[in-house]
Amino acid sequence: LHSPPRFSLVIPARNEEKFLPAVLESAKIAIERYRGPRGSIELIVADNVSTDRTAEIARSFDARVATVEKRIIGAVRNGGARIARGEYLCFADADNPLHPETFNELDRLLVLDAEGGVAHGFHAARDVERAVHDLVHAFAEEHAAVRERLGGAVDGDEHARDAAAHVGRAE
Repeated sequence: LHSPPRFSLVIPARNEEKFLPAVLESAKIAIERYRGPRGSIELIVADNVSTDRTAEIARSFDARVATVEKRIIGAVRNGGARIARGEYLCFADADNPLHPETFNELDRLLVLDAEGGVAHGFHAARDVERAVHDLVHAFAEEHAAVRERLGGAVDGDEHARDAAAHVGRAE
């Protein structure tokens, strides 16, 4: 018997064939860089009855596909979560790549939380704040690289600017 994955990454998507490959590639890199046991992360795309190649692309990256007909983002996320087997659910947008250290950082924060550090101590809380700060900056930098590769504005530009400005670095 296999033990359940530590993380289930659920990516809700509708007609995302343009952006999904970059997101799934970034997820694969983050999975490969994860220092935990192999098989600790499952990849799920919650396909909101796309009319393009979204589901086909997801399967080509060995993602499990949950087809969800209801056109409400919460229902799409829940549809992906319903088939998840992981100990922890993670959600990502279909148009924003993951940082390569995402799962290692999540693991670090979960260990810190289990030790009581996140809830009980200034030093640990500051570490969490720093980790979030670093991940937001990495996201903003990766987002800028994707925008440059695609030759213009992409979905999520406003979110990248807001997130970077919130942690002290406006794009």
